[in-house]
Amino acid sequence: MSTTKFEYTTFELSEYTTVASKYRKICEDLNTLEHVFFKSKEQKDCIRILKELKAEYESSYPADELVMTEQKEKEYWIKRLAKHGAVQLLAQGKVSAEIMFKMASLSSLDYEECVKETTKLSSYMNDITQKAEKEVMPADIVPNELMPKQ
Repeated sequence: MSTTKFEYTTFELSEYTTVASKYRKICEDLNTLEHVFFKSKEQKDCIRILKELKAEYESSYPADELVMTEQKEKEYWIKRLAKHGAVQLLAQGKVSAEIMFKMASLSSLDYEECVKETTKLSSYMNDITQKAEKEVMPADIVPNELMPKQ
């Protein structure tokens, strides 16, 4: 488990695409750590961070928004698969067979929504990436002769 709030919220929770799914993950991780009999300093730090995050969610969102329902579970999976698909499209130029199989396991309407979300997200990510690349100054680029040989 992560040891900083930044690492946990940025990387651990990034897989969880809805408020309810993030809250559920925080509660599950907290419950798991609280049941460890002898806790290390790192585990105690994680418990403190998780309790802080749990309190933040409970004060920032209405209770009904934190409860995972069937509809929220469906939304979570559509967004999660779309996020994975978008990253794969941007990095590899195609969605992997594994993610495509999971997307195809959705109902026809949900599959269509997932494909649309994947396309919109990959387009957005591509635009942001291209913009950032254009803003890099030539002096910031490492010359090819200094790059490791592959």
